[in-house]
Amino acid sequence: MEVEIITRKDLLEFKRDLLQEIRALIQTNQPAKKWLRTRDVMEMLNISWSTLQRMRIRKAIPYKKLNNTYLYPKDQIEELLNSDQDEFLSAI
Repeated sequence: MEVEIITRKDLLEFKRDLLQEIRALIQTNQPAKKWLRTRDVMEMLNISWSTLQRMRIRKAIPYKKLNNTYLYPKDQIEELLNSDQDEFLSAI
C-alpha cells in the first residue's frame, strides 16, 4: 500500500478549484433579476431611504408598488446609474 502525502499547496489548489465550480453552478442556475427592492437600489445608487422616497415622489425613478413593497426595474435603474451625472443629481 502506497502512502501519498497531501501538502498545504494541494489543499489550497483543491479549494480554489472547488470554489470555481460552485460559483459556476450558482451563476448558471440563477435567473436574472428583473426587479430590485428598495435596499438594493439604495446600495446601487449610494443614497438614503429618504432620498429614494423623494425621487419616487418627483417621479425621477421608475417603480411599481406591490402591496407595501416598492419594486424598481433593474435595467432602468442601471441606465440611471450610467446616465449623465448632472441628470442624476438633478433627479435627487
